[in-house]
Amino acid sequence: MVATKISGMLQLGNEKRVFNTPLSGSGEYVFDFDIQSDSVLLSLYTRLITTSLEIIVYTVGDSTDPLQIVEITRFPVLTGPVDNLLLRKAALALDTVRVKIVYSGETDIEIRAKAISSGESTVTIKGQTSGRASQEIVNNTAGILIPFSLNERAGLIIRNNSTANVLYIGFSLAETTLAEGYPLYPGESLGMAIGAGQNLYALSSSGTIDVRILEAGG
Repeated sequence: MVATKISGMLQLGNEKRVFNTPLSGSGEYVFDFDIQSDSVLLSLYTRLITTSLEIIVYTVGDSTDPLQIVEITRFPVLTGPVDNLLLRKAALALDTVRVKIVYSGETDIEIRAKAISSGESTVTIKGQTSGRASQEIVNNTAGILIPFSLNERAGLIIRNNSTANVLYIGFSLAETTLAEGYPLYPGESLGMAIGAGQNLYALSSSGTIDVRILEAGG
């Protein structure tokens, strides 16, 4: 694979944006960057995925020797439509990190990299290695949106699958009202980096709403 080289070295504790280019059609995009640490933390922000996206991360010892290119982690395969989702992955790495983006359809994402120590990757980052899709029916009485959450959940996407009614979301029963709740209009989606211990509440503006939920965890 031919990789684009990003200039400069990422110093320990520093973070920078390493990818922010919209893609279309289908194909692969590969890039390398250097780090001055033994681990890397990658943050993936999805603004738009219409079809599919897969991101695989390698560490590179000697780019001229294929045996020195080793996969260290990968993000879950995302199937569109997906927007406004944040996922993070950390892994041990050598001096150079290689990221391969395999995409299909319209793709608008941002990837940030941070050079960290190995202790940070094992303590604060669990990664997203599992997922679950579910459906809930919400009516005009506020209640818990997700009865039970994915183990070690790190993020989720909520979609208002209604064609007419507004979905209101809150972090407590008291604030989940037509006046204070966060509105999701018909067809809209909302992505959040949110752990398993936080409840979400929902309310329909009228009648019932078919809500689709996609959770990512570790």
